[in-house]
Amino acid sequence: MTRRTTHSCSSGWRVFPTSSAPRAIDALAKPQLVEATCEGRILSQARGSGGFGYDPLFLSSDLGMTFAEAPLPAKQRVSHRGRAIRALVEVLLRRSR
Repeated sequence: MTRRTTHSCSSGWRVFPTSSAPRAIDALAKPQLVEATCEGRILSQARGSGGFGYDPLFLSSDLGMTFAEAPLPAKQRVSHRGRAIRALVEVLLRRSR
């Protein structure tokens, strides 16, 4: 049986020694796929009261806080969904030129 260990981050919260990179893939009617990720870690204890789902457990590498702690504009700037939508908008803008 493998023993699972945790590490402490600078804020004192325990962090599992695994990384996380949620991925979003969006598609348009004419086949066009875009993909985006955001890097981070999964905490062993929830932090923050905003967001939904795994937001209180996902410690964003870009923000240095969980998505549940982050202001919505900051979360949208670095989230996998936000990045994928912006990439799809860029594709649409290039097609319309």
